This record gives sequence, structure tokens and C-alpha cells, in this order.
Amino acid sequence: MRFWQLFLRNLKETYRDPLALGFLLVFPLLFMVVFGLALGDVGNLAPGIIVFGLLIMIPTSARIMTRDKEKGFMARLLTTPTRPWEFVTGYTLCLLLVAAAQVVFFILIGWLFGMSIAGSLALAFVVFLLTALASIGVGMVVAALSKSENQAEPLTWIVAMPLAVLSGVWFPLSVMPPWMRTAADVFPFSHAIAASQKIMLEGAGFAEVQGDIIFIAAWALGAILFGIFLFSRTMRS
Repeated sequence: MRFWQLFLRNLKETYRDPLALGFLLVFPLLFMVVFGLALGDVGNLAPGIIVFGLLIMIPTSARIMTRDKEKGFMARLLTTPTRPWEFVTGYTLCLLLVAAAQVVFFILIGWLFGMSIAGSLALAFVVFLLTALASIGVGMVVAALSKSENQAEPLTWIVAMPLAVLSGVWFPLSVMPPWMRTAADVFPFSHAIAASQKIMLEGAGFAEVQGDIIFIAAWALGAILFGIFLFSRTMRS
């Protein structure tokens, strides 16, 4: 149960970090409010804005984990029986809980600005949580490879912003050249937007989006496992 103790500790640390919470909530919310005021309706844009908010989990998760490395928290863990998977799980559960609250918050704001959900809200929620898990995995990998918070912060934004463009957050993938559409399909975020749009705007069920959901889940699992592998090497070195 050591991962549970780490989860509670990390949850307190995240709650006490106004900068992290500000990026997670205020930054994407600002986009939703601006688009809502400008267009009067964010229905078609809301799924993409929510995915963009979840992409911000990349720099946030990397920042939190790298900061603990700099403070020597990981070094202190080496004196305990804590294993790398418990360390990673403690962070992942904490950040996933924050992401769940973030999704609920954005859906409520989107609803106030005219977003309607034609399909299953629960299914859309699953898509968003898996997307958050993929973002946390990417942030975890960057944190494992970074030596300091100052190094991790710009690196994660260099990763996150191109992923936002490739995912189709700001404009449809159909306007991109074929090679960019192929590159976008390699990452889970374009699949997340496609699946959430089908569910929320078109009323699609699981059968219509199962391919995207399986792809996002596999990608998220792979990123988390790779993060565990990298942190196991870091904790031994």
C-alpha cells in the first residue's frame, strides 16, 4: 500500500501548487470562455478544447515529478522498500484524479456555453480519462529523462504544443497535408478528439469509436510502462 501513501502525499502537494492548478484549469478554461463569448456556442469546439486541457497534463506532471527529483525526494525513497511502479502509480493516481475533476469542470462550462451531448457522457468521460493517462505518461517519460525542473519545463511545452496542433485542436486534420495526417494518427490525441466529437456531437456508441479507444488505451499503457522502466533505471543509478 506504499503507492497509496504516495498518492495522498502527491495529492496534497498538487493542491498546494497554485501554478500547476492554474495551468490545468484556468488556461484551457480561458480558451473556452473566449470562444464562447466570440461565437456564442462552443459545441463543436468543446471536445478539442477539453483535449487541449488534458494535453497540459504533460508539462504539469513532468514539472511535479522533476521537482521532487531535485528536492531529493526520490533519493529518500531509495532508503525505503518503495518500488518504481509504486512511485509511478502514486503520481499517476493523483494526476488522474485531478484530470477527472478537470474534465467535469470543463464539461459544465461547455454546457453553459451551449455544448450539448448527443451520446453517452460516460463513454466520453472514459475517452477523456484515457487521454489524460496518455498525457501523464508522456510527462512521466520527460521527467525521467530530465535532470532539473528548468530542463523539463521547456522540453514538455516543445512536446505538448506540436501534439496539440497535430491532434486537430485548432483546425481539422483534413486541411493538413497527407504526411501530417499520417503523423497525427501515430499519437493518441487526434484519436481522442475524433472519438469525443463522434460521441458528443453525433451520438456515436462504443462500436463506432472502439478502435480509437483501444488505440488511446494501448498508447497510454505503453507510455506509463516506459515511464516505470525509465524511473527504475533512474532510481538504481
